[in-house]
Amino acid sequence: MMKKRIILAGILSAAMLLSACSGSVAISDGVLVETEESSVSVEETEASVEEIEVPVVESTGETVKSFITNEDIDSGISNLRPIAVMIPNNESALPHYNISKASVLYECNVEYNITRLMAIIEDWQNLERIGNVRSTRDYYVYWAMEYDPLLVHYGNIWYADELLARDDVHNINGVVDDGTAFYRVTDENRIFEQTAYTSGQGILKAAAKLGYPITHSEDFSSKQHFFFMPEGSKQTLSEYEESFNVTKLDLKNVYTVDKPWFEFNPEDGLYYRYEYNGPHMDAATNEQLSFENIIIQFTYYEKRPDGQYLIYQCHDATRDGYYLTNGKAIHINWKKLGEFGNTMYFDDNGKNLNINNGKTMICIVQEADRDDVWFE
Repeated sequence: MMKKRIILAGILSAAMLLSACSGSVAISDGVLVETEESSVSVEETEASVEEIEVPVVESTGETVKSFITNEDIDSGISNLRPIAVMIPNNESALPHYNISKASVLYECNVEYNITRLMAIIEDWQNLERIGNVRSTRDYYVYWAMEYDPLLVHYGNIWYADELLARDDVHNINGVVDDGTAFYRVTDENRIFEQTAYTSGQGILKAAAKLGYPITHSEDFSSKQHFFFMPEGSKQTLSEYEESFNVTKLDLKNVYTVDKPWFEFNPEDGLYYRYEYNGPHMDAATNEQLSFENIIIQFTYYEKRPDGQYLIYQCHDATRDGYYLTNGKAIHINWKKLGEFGNTMYFDDNGKNLNINNGKTMICIVQEADRDDVWFE
């Protein structure tokens, strides 16, 4: 086990960052993008693999509360480790498949103002097409590990190598996968970098082959990831005098490539997501992405010494943000202590933030862009 370390901006030396990297850059969607996946030879169809005995978590027919959404979930699935899937958000990556299954969805800027998404999916065993899937960054690993997941990604920049090599980071990497977890599609007009997908059965096989347990360990202590409203009650934010109405959240000047925004629907109480000038749709379910909760998390960041890749201060106790639900918003604060500790959210009175049951969108916003978050 490596010594405990907390990634803070600027701690890596220029000499390290200027070392050789397995990736390259290319033009896609009119901007430069990293293409570390394409440096590895991968078949365009699913490779044949030896038969692997695949463990499956069976349904019990009994329900418990999800530790991520607080909604009813089969107790068997509750014990299943979620997957944290890295999903590209270039326009050439659209449409996404089974992204609407995410209980929590993260969005964060990476290099060249492109965002990457990370989907935390609880009930994934029977999903046939997930993704597409691209590479991870080290800051996503720190956020992912809050859920005790199987981290699913297709490559990474070299500065995440040490973190991904840890015994307690169970990641399934498409660059070294032999066709067990990943496959490529040829039935759509996509650039090569956007053709890799995974499936529930593929992840189960890869986990078995790598010796990763698919259920939470007995000492899993992250079940209180969010604090929820008491049973039968709804968070309206009416108790907060400083709350304000938000029928539209506009992040076009924060994420300047996909230009997303969210619109509140008072009929079902959900915020619906839009990007690239239209609804953000899931091609597998034909559903528009929607969320009960939206968290804006202002985060300190810097560019690494090479001037290209970013580093975010995931561990902090001094930053703030906003919480949106039920057509209203309040100012909040957040803390993440300990290397793989949970990010905890608090109101301005220092009390734990109680959110509503349901799906949550977490928007990581660079501290310098806080004035570009628009509420209507």
